Amino acid sequence: MYEYYHMWLGGRSRLDQIIKHNEQSHEETELELARLREQAEHLKGNLDEDLLQLDEIKETLLETDESLLVAEEREAELLEIQRLRAGTAALPGSKSGKPIKSIC
Repeated sequence: MYEYYHMWLGGRSRLDQIIKHNEQSHEETELELARLREQAEHLKGNLDEDLLQLDEIKETLLETDESLLVAEEREAELLEIQRLRAGTAALPGSKSGKPIKSIC
């Protein structure tokens, strides 16, 4: 009987150790989950900031594209004006810079 008691006590001791180990593992898992949740929230905040910055960059690029198109159109207009002026000044008998009407 004494022998069975020691076996039972030994089994009980092992069971207590297993329970204690499982409780510690559970606590560690809960701490790890809390840490991961906090990290996920932090990363989500970073992502939101990055997306806002990306939207701002896109808006700036659109504005830059618009400005570039306007500048290119203005440059084309100025070149056309210069070409027309150069062509008008090259006509014989045109001192005023106005085109001479053709008689034909």
